[in-house]
Amino acid sequence: MVRWAVIHNVVCTLEEDQITLHNSYKLEYSNLESLCENLRKASTFHYRRTNDSWKNAILAHKLLYSLKLFRSKTCDTVLRERESKFRLFGDQIFAGLYKAFGKKGSDQNV
Repeated sequence: MVRWAVIHNVVCTLEEDQITLHNSYKLEYSNLESLCENLRKASTFHYRRTNDSWKNAILAHKLLYSLKLFRSKTCDTVLRERESKFRLFGDQIFAGLYKAFGKKGSDQNV
């Protein structure tokens, strides 16, 4: 069963094994924590990934999108339940770079 939700003006598709955030590059850094909480409330599924893991994936996509890399693949974020360890590690690295050099709080859509 697929569920839809609109959270912080982002359309979210909630499935049993993944969540898709359409046009996630529009999300602001300050809204990520409440987005994760609202995703858990809107879903009938139990996701094992932590909110920090979800935020890292979103920030990694935002960084790559803002650098104009892989734009067709990074405008949406897919939060898969069974993500590879390499992907999770890469998300941590890119999220750290975004936090260090990105536009915190006052994100501007690119």
